Amino acid sequence: MLKGWFDRVWLPGAPWWWLKLIADPGRSFLMRGLRPLYAKGCRMHWLQLYNMNHVTAQERARFLDRVGRELPRLIR
Repeated sequence: MLKGWFDRVWLPGAPWWWLKLIADPGRSFLMRGLRPLYAKGCRMHWLQLYNMNHVTAQERARFLDRVGRELPRLIR
């Protein structure tokens, strides 16, 4: 049963519109489902590179730049 959940939720190459259509279960699980386990008052911010296996090197670099800009905001 758990393997089936992983196969559906962590779909390799899932386009962003499909995840939005099915309410992005991976994001929901990490941002809401596990929230009670996180430190009280912790800040969370979701960044995701959709369709990771098919993006260009330039798109990956742009995403990593974005992560680099966002990370310092979270650790203040």
